[in-house]
Amino acid sequence: KTLSYQNENEANYCINLLIDLLITFPNDISIDQVGIISMYADQVKLLRQKYDSVLVPYLKKSYHLTNQFKTSTSSIHVASSNVIRTVDGFQGQEKDVIILSTVRGDANSEEKGIGFIHDRQRMNVAVTRAKYALLVVGRKTSLDTSEMWCDFIAHVQQNGEYIMVDETKIKSRN
Repeated sequence: KTLSYQNENEANYCINLLIDLLITFPNDISIDQVGIISMYADQVKLLRQKYDSVLVPYLKKSYHLTNQFKTSTSSIHVASSNVIRTVDGFQGQEKDVIILSTVRGDANSEEKGIGFIHDRQRMNVAVTRAKYALLVVGRKTSLDTSEMWCDFIAHVQQNGEYIMVDETKIKSRN
């Protein structure tokens, strides 16, 4: 058995972030232009479940009510496996927008470490899959325990592209 992790709050956030992108940019983004990736197979499995149980029904309802999304009814039926994969499963591919779920975001990361999201090669693959926009979802205090991630976050902050979200204010569409 392999050691894998999942983070349900983060999975909910990623799916809701994708919904928000589709709502905010209805004429510019479709599901087949977005990828959600994680370094953990269990997180990918959870994200796919939420994609099927939350995102697809939400989009079907919204599409039929407004008919405004670039996402056509056929795009709504894009299989979760075409949108959500592990970093390794995404190697050699690109999407216009990538949402990266780092998973290991809990208050005890300093004691436990952040696992193989600290692997430089995996991080390189993960952050280079996006053509136009990379959205990294994770707990900053956990990621800061890695010098590599700390440097990445500092770079993003210095360039004014960092948004901190209060997880208590995250609303789910479940």
